[in-house]
Amino acid sequence: MDKLEAERKENVKLEGQMRISPNPRILQMQEVQIPGPTGKANILEIQFEYAVNYDPPVGDIKVTGTIMFQEAENVRKQLLDTWKENRQIHPEMGKEIIYRMTHHAFLVMMNLARELNLPSPLPIRIQTQEGQPAT
Repeated sequence: MDKLEAERKENVKLEGQMRISPNPRILQMQEVQIPGPTGKANILEIQFEYAVNYDPPVGDIKVTGTIMFQEAENVRKQLLDTWKENRQIHPEMGKEIIYRMTHHAFLVMMNLARELNLPSPLPIRIQTQEGQPAT
């Protein structure tokens, strides 16, 4: 992680249901070389921001960091070209990148929320014995 920001806001009146909105966002993408077991490897270095907004605004959490994304050369090139053209990525690859960003930032955001006594930034599903999600 590169930067952590978290705040609990006091004197916020809680009425009704609380909405929690996790918002992952890619800030920058570039191809870099890193040393590997068989020489240098080309990977995508993806800088991201993951913000959690609460409504009513009881607090905010924002983390920024970097993930390394290694794929085949043609996939890397397509991702990077699409990003440079219009700052977007293919939806299928986007799911994988968002998953990795969430995996990277999840524990940090959970700990920040716990320390500030804020609700969990990402809902945790609990499985019942029959394998159905609990409500």
